[in-house]
Amino acid sequence: MDDFNTLTQTERLLLMAAAVHGLGPHTDLNYANTARVVNQALRWRGLSAEEIRGGWRDRDCDPAHAEVYDALIRMTHQMQTVGPGRAPERPGPVLFEGSGNWGVPGDPDCPACWPQYNSCHLTAEGERIALELLERHPEFRLYSAGRGVRMEQILAYLLSRLLVIGEAHGELYDTEVRERLDDAIHHGFLIPTHNYQLPEEFALYSEEANGAVKEALGDFLEAARDAASADGLSTFHQRLTAFQNLGVEVGPQRVCYNDFFGYADPKRYDEAGNVIRR
Repeated sequence: MDDFNTLTQTERLLLMAAAVHGLGPHTDLNYANTARVVNQALRWRGLSAEEIRGGWRDRDCDPAHAEVYDALIRMTHQMQTVGPGRAPERPGPVLFEGSGNWGVPGDPDCPACWPQYNSCHLTAEGERIALELLERHPEFRLYSAGRGVRMEQILAYLLSRLLVIGEAHGELYDTEVRERLDDAIHHGFLIPTHNYQLPEEFALYSEEANGAVKEALGDFLEAARDAASADGLSTFHQRLTAFQNLGVEVGPQRVCYNDFFGYADPKRYDEAGNVIRR
């Protein structure tokens, strides 16, 4: 059975939405608000922020909101403190797990609460499918969901790619490689330097590995410069803060920027990104 052929377009959007917001199987359900997933899918369907907010009303919601949320409810295994919980209505592997009130299937008197008041995250299988979908449709990773969010998504995508490269090429974590990565980010994004060109080599052992790193950095720099402009990150220190975001983590080990790049103390740099001489 082809995982993708059995998914509706709405289900695909929900899976990718959870992935770009970092709601993987290791995410604590206490910090995995469902509205982040549903509202992101609604954005991808063309609704504005005002339309999304206005669609959640006290007693009912707009048809577009109901369609997306109902799809997620059907996909979600409701977790309970005691017992196995409620299995999802959607046949096939479980793709989401949820906590809180997800309603009772077939009982109109026991509906799910609004997504602002429950939580969900992907299962391991859901994350696998979501990441494959994002590989096929990388444009969704770079979608701006509001000020600051797009930059976080772009950074998470870079870290995910470096994590994959590091699994095959352990030297990615060597000091010399780290220094070259730092140099690329400094001149390509933090300053950025006019007409800066990425080097061909980053001190990895093979041409293939160096090429993979260059491609990942090149994609990041292009997207990050656009995002910085859109998000109003006009100064060196603003861009440095956005890049050194410890809240952006990927993978089961919660890898962050500091696993691949060195920490730059903001106090050591002036407004132009030059090291302050003491």
